[in-house]
Parts: sequence; C-alpha cells; structure tokens
Amino acid sequence: MQRTPVTGGSTKPVKDARHLIDYRGPEEVRNRLIYGQYGIQAIEGGELLYGHLEMVRLTINRGLDERRMFAVWGVESPWKSKTKRSMGKRMGGGKADVHHYVTPVKAHRIIIELGGFLDWLEAYDLLLPVADKLPFNARFISKELLEAERRMDAYVAAHNVNPFADVRFALYHNYAGCHQFISPYHLEWGTTKYH
Repeated sequence: MQRTPVTGGSTKPVKDARHLIDYRGPEEVRNRLIYGQYGIQAIEGGELLYGHLEMVRLTINRGLDERRMFAVWGVESPWKSKTKRSMGKRMGGGKADVHHYVTPVKAHRIIIELGGFLDWLEAYDLLLPVADKLPFNARFISKELLEAERRMDAYVAAHNVNPFADVRFALYHNYAGCHQFISPYHLEWGTTKYH
C-alpha cells in the first residue's frame, strides 16, 4: 500500500471536495467474502488513514503463518485527498494544501480477508485485535456467520405478521410525517439504519 496515489512528476495533487456520500450508506460491491473463510467487516462508514492500513498489515503479518495462510486486502490504498491549514493561520486565501490521503469506507465493506488452512479460533485471535483498533466500528466475520445472518433475515421476512415491519412502505408513503426526519438517501436505501 502506498501512502499517496501515483501522479506525474510535474502535476500538483488534486484537492478533492468532501463528497460525504463516499462514507454514507451500505457498500454494494465489496460486501461478501470472496474466498469464503474469514475477514473484518466495517459496521459503519468511516475513513482509513495510511497509519491504520499499516497497523492492519503489521498486526496480521506478526501472526500469519505464510506456509498455510494468506491475507488479501478488501480496500484500495489511500486515494482521497484531505486538506488542512497550519496552526494559527488566518482564514481566507483559498483552499488549503493537501495534507494527507484517506480511503473512504462504507458500512458492510470487507476490510481484509484471511484464508488458508486455519481454524475459527486462530482467525478470531488474529483478526479481532485489528477490528478493535480501527477508527470505526468493525467486526470479525466468517462465512458461517454471514450465512446464518442471511437465513435469519429471510426467516423474519417470511414469518413476520407485523404490517409495518417493512420500513420501505412507511417511508415511501410518509407515515406519521416521517419525511421531515429523513433524507432522500433513506428513501433510496429503503431503511433508516444508515446515516
């Protein structure tokens, strides 16, 4: 992982806008385990600095047995620029210079995947300390855990008799004047679970 994105030698770094949608809502692409064993999943959105990625790499490399295990990144290296003014500087004068780069992460994004010939307890002991040190809420996941959650959600959806259990219907039809409390993104996602 590189600290900064690769650019041409004579080009100035691009100053990105905030684009908070990069952090909001559920991850729709990289939200499942590709190798089907173990991993770390973000519970909420946030951003990863280069130091966080190095912490993940070093912590996992310490306990990884390369003869029978492997780890694969689920996030790309930092690409989104963040600007910052120096201490005591007066306001004005345009946008500040690029200070560092981050990787935006949405909820349910797979941060890193672990696989090979290892059991559940080994993976848990290796990945849980990493998940606890991340700057947003994250959890240890396995293929069995994700399948059990999907089965439970399908069972609840099939056997629920509450007519208001499907939040989408209430959101679309503005029950109890809920449109004044939600954003258009909540209508798009069909839930108020994400901010």
